[in-house]
Amino acid sequence: MNLRRRNILAIILVLPLLSGAHGLLEAASVRLETSETPLAAWSTDGLPETPMISPNGERVAYVARRGPKFVVVLDGKPGMEWDGIGQDALLFSRDSQHLFYAGQRGSKWMAVADEVAGKEFDGLVATSFRISPDGKRVAYLAKSKDKTVCVADGIESKKYDFIGFGIDLHFSDDWRRLSYIAQRRNKWVAVIDGKESEEYDAIGSSGVAFSPDSRHLAYEASLAVRWVVVVDGVQTANQFDGLFRSADLVFDTPTSLHTVAGRRHEFWRVNIKIIEP
Repeated sequence: MNLRRRNILAIILVLPLLSGAHGLLEAASVRLETSETPLAAWSTDGLPETPMISPNGERVAYVARRGPKFVVVLDGKPGMEWDGIGQDALLFSRDSQHLFYAGQRGSKWMAVADEVAGKEFDGLVATSFRISPDGKRVAYLAKSKDKTVCVADGIESKKYDFIGFGIDLHFSDDWRRLSYIAQRRNKWVAVIDGKESEEYDAIGSSGVAFSPDSRHLAYEASLAVRWVVVVDGVQTANQFDGLFRSADLVFDTPTSLHTVAGRRHEFWRVNIKIIEP
């Protein structure tokens, strides 16, 4: 009885395989027409781990040695010479028209946009670079001695002890607004479009959330041991014992949002509606 069941099962399993094999034969009969477009030559002194291809697949950039110096080669043309170039720091804008990287001269680092160097800093946070799709807006974090600054569109922010905590820099969906979380002494502020919020003991690691139309913003903040949600600078009357890393602030509509918080050993979904005048 068991043998008969096994035979039936084997036949059932083989049939789809035969059908699949037939399908492969049909797929193999498809004709492929292939064309090639030359992009750029590879320099023998190019560093093999550095090539970066533009999003549209039409441009190539990589780092190459020139004696003791380094250059970025874009579309076969070498740029300025540097003492060092940031590792994994070649970035194309989404429209493939602009190239950004970090260059070092002596002990100083500069952000370079289309071979134009920015201000010198003691260091750059390579992972912090944010570039709008058209390359017109650029923001990054830089080190000035033991302080950190945000450089947005060439304008340097105030100096802070630390910037980041979860998300370094965050643009709204339309790339018009920029936010980050910063620490000065033992207090934290949310910085939106260059303006500081009031000081808090802590700010949620998810940073600032923008509404879909970019008109409103929200973040989580701590006053002493209690947490609130701050929307457009206004704190919720409801306070909570804690908020959860896995529960972000989410805008459901341009004027409503939710998160999940804890109070007295219970989980609460917090729904917030923005009442506009």
